[in-house]
Amino acid sequence: MLKFIAIVQATLLLLAVHSTPTMASEADLTYSVIRLPGVRVAGPWSRIIYSQAEWDSFYRESTFPYNGGKNVVVPEFDFANNTVVAGGLGSAYWASEVMVRRVIGNGDTLNVGIVVLTPGPDCLVGQMINYPTLALLIPKLNAKIAFGVSHVVQNCK
Repeated sequence: MLKFIAIVQATLLLLAVHSTPTMASEADLTYSVIRLPGVRVAGPWSRIIYSQAEWDSFYRESTFPYNGGKNVVVPEFDFANNTVVAGGLGSAYWASEVMVRRVIGNGDTLNVGIVVLTPGPDCLVGQMINYPTLALLIPKLNAKIAFGVSHVVQNCK
């Protein structure tokens, strides 16, 4: 478990700095959370998506093999004014969840605070594979994006 958490942190930190209007001072940013229940990407991952074409490609590639060959309806976003920041834990055999704690603009950096909630050893969870993922629709910025990951283990006693 600790090795998995370390891999998630390392992956998010390595993939976190992407060039994307600079912010004057620290401020909470308005964003929308987009759940991605059909997206299946192996291993911890993050991606910054700047265009509808890039989003279409990503969404189709990560959902098509798992939807029984049905046509994929790709959500459309206003990429002229927004950017999508997406990420996930990859496959997990427990009921882990990924949540956004806070999105803060600080100078030339956008800090995205993520919480990974994992059931503790006393929790009763089904033995199914899930792919905890989410995406954020944020205002288009010219800033680096950095992720901070906090891990919370749920106490089920």
